[in-house]
Amino acid sequence: MSVDRAPPFNAEAERAVIGAILLDPVRVDLVAETVRPEHFFEPAHQHIFRAVLELHDGNRGVEPVALRDHLRSKGLLDQIGGSDAITDLLEAVATSAHVENHARLVREKFELRNLLSLAHETIGDVYESADACDEVLDRAERRLYEATGNRMGKAGVSVGEVLQQAFDLIRQSRSGDGINQGVSSGYYDLDFLLQGFRGGQLIILAARPSVGKTTFCLNLVRNMCVHGGKKGIFFSLEMKALDITLNLLCSMAKVDSFRLRSGVLNGDEENLLFDAGEILSSAALFLDDGSGTTTMTVRSRARRMKHSEGLDFIVIDYLQLLSDGASNVDNRQAEVAAISRKLKGLALELDIPIVALSQLSRKVEDRTDQRPRLADLRESGAIEQDADIVLLLHREDYVKRQQGKKDEEIPPEIRNRAEIIVAKNRNGPTGVAELAYFREAFRFENLARD
Repeated sequence: MSVDRAPPFNAEAERAVIGAILLDPVRVDLVAETVRPEHFFEPAHQHIFRAVLELHDGNRGVEPVALRDHLRSKGLLDQIGGSDAITDLLEAVATSAHVENHARLVREKFELRNLLSLAHETIGDVYESADACDEVLDRAERRLYEATGNRMGKAGVSVGEVLQQAFDLIRQSRSGDGINQGVSSGYYDLDFLLQGFRGGQLIILAARPSVGKTTFCLNLVRNMCVHGGKKGIFFSLEMKALDITLNLLCSMAKVDSFRLRSGVLNGDEENLLFDAGEILSSAALFLDDGSGTTTMTVRSRARRMKHSEGLDFIVIDYLQLLSDGASNVDNRQAEVAAISRKLKGLALELDIPIVALSQLSRKVEDRTDQRPRLADLRESGAIEQDADIVLLLHREDYVKRQQGKKDEEIPPEIRNRAEIIVAKNRNGPTGVAELAYFREAFRFENLARD
């Protein structure tokens, strides 16, 4: 490929856009929705179009004489080629009927030039950067995502349309269910406190091993994808996709997972699992169980999915198993801080909630009251700072079993009960959501309301 090629532009389309506006000034607003002055390649066309917008914004007529005077007052008339240049542009078109098509051509050529510039930046990065390959790749991908994600969108909506949405929310609130504008967790007490998981949020779910945090997250995924119709990715750093799917099937079918894995299912249980499979097969859920997953892997795959198919949420099981892959991190605490910061940045970039599981430190087991606290988060400083929401999973019956109690010795009011402690909620209240827990079927359920 020759390096002497001229960057992509369409001089005829640029002249046609400006000429059409001079011929029919009412087209200014229509054109301004598609192109800005910097989208023109020719500097003269940039100056002229900017002057047109300035005249229009000042409620002055956009006509050749006024345009010449405005450019002269700014010392730009000679730079654009004098008065004859404006006359030539006016005479370049016979009608303004095709101005929208010409404006789109101008915009498209600008985007191609922008893409070319990004490619040159990446080439320079490849040759000059001392960073690891993953970091260079991530910067290249971010440039491309920003180039494709920042294209001009549609014009605003009328206030009437927004008012209709507002009244729908008001009616919903008065019905007693509150206003939930986020992705519903499927658990009404938790949704009441959080108002759903919202775009840009980093949600941390923490518990000690074997308490059920992976199971709870699978239930969240089931509720969001199967019942809520959302699209998500589940990054698993502990379990294979097959095991995750079997657990989801048991949860949906309410079948004892031990019976499944022991091969002692009866016909009814098998039918329930196949029925659950039919429902699960239509869910927009993607399982990523790749080994060596890094923050760059998560960002890369999430960006591609968001751009190509849409993406409503990400779940990561779990944060301390994720690697940052950065060569300049010399200790684990600093690496976890970098990971949580990048996950929060990704949530904001893609405007989706990210749920990341986290371990609790052993010090929770050294207390008489073993209810978890924010300070029990491993590498808690960075995680707590970056997280918008911190959920702590607690099961008192699990604590009793760890202390040697048999099931029949555990009070029935705490048996098979779980608490989701909202320990931090940046934009709302803290509190506790109580759920029923059926460990054999990998299932959390809402408690029956009185």
